[in-house]
Amino acid sequence: MGGQIVTVSLRIGYISSKWEYQVVTLSCKMLQDHSAVNISKHVHKEIDGFVDGGVKSIRLFTTHDAAVNMVKASQLLQSEGFVHCLAHALHLLLVTDGLNKCADIQALLDRCSNIV
Repeated sequence: MGGQIVTVSLRIGYISSKWEYQVVTLSCKMLQDHSAVNISKHVHKEIDGFVDGGVKSIRLFTTHDAAVNMVKASQLLQSEGFVHCLAHALHLLLVTDGLNKCADIQALLDRCSNIV
C-alpha cells in the first residue's frame, strides 16, 4: 500500500481530574504511508502530544478493519485488544460473504450494470 493516502482518526476516552468520563477526537489526519510502523509512530506522536505529566496510566484499545497492517500496528502499539470496525464488518459481510457468493444477486448486478 506504499503510495496510497489514507485517513487515520484517533478518538480517546479518559477520566478527567474531576472523575468525569470524557471522549474527544484527538486527530483525523491523512497519512501517505499505510504501513504498520508508520501508523504506530503516528499514534504514539498524537498521544504524546495529548498526554501531560498528570496522566497516571494509559490503556490502549484499537478499532480497525483487521487488515494485516492494522493488526500489526495494534501489536506494535501493545494494544490490549481490538474491536473489528462495524462498518468494515458489514461491508465484508455484504460484499465478500453475500454478493459475491449469491449467483442470483450477481446476475441482477450484471443486468443492472448493462442498463447504466
